[in-house]
Amino acid sequence: MTDDQDDWQQIWDERKAGLESILGQAEDGVLTSAVPIYLGGNADVLTFTHHLNDAIVYCSAGATEGIADDPKRYEFVIACEKEAKFGPNLVSGLARYALETPIDPGDTMDIGSAMPKGSSITSLLFLDYGSFEIQGVDSGVLLCLGITNVECDFIRQQGHAELLEGLLKDADIFPKTLPFRKSVV
Repeated sequence: MTDDQDDWQQIWDERKAGLESILGQAEDGVLTSAVPIYLGGNADVLTFTHHLNDAIVYCSAGATEGIADDPKRYEFVIACEKEAKFGPNLVSGLARYALETPIDPGDTMDIGSAMPKGSSITSLLFLDYGSFEIQGVDSGVLLCLGITNVECDFIRQQGHAELLEGLLKDADIFPKTLPFRKSVV
């Protein structure tokens, strides 16, 4: 192996270990981007089937590349009730986007076109889901929580804590993104 390959492998191993400290054991396979993130493509994606009893969790693995220049970089997770193509595609693309436009906890983003046809989910709410280090630099995991248009308006008026604590958790939706659910507001 060359020094670059050794460095890449060390960073990959640290990232995976950090993600597994938060999400449990990753499945063996990696959903690999056709064009690597460091060449302008999207991130690879790890799958976690044991983190939540009733959901599959997809996590980007690449948004924490080149973290030395930033105070904190995040990988992105989305929890889906069942295997869902939109999940890994979404977190893989978000990882690429976040390299140029940082996303922070509490931010929202319109994502209606990335959801399956007929979905009630129009936006993502990003929530801090855990922290780890890569080569001594703080990194984290942001949960991508799908919300409806009405819920996004509610957040602007009331804040996201009210939506989470009083509504989404009570309805047993949090932390999952359910594309065809009714609004809780």
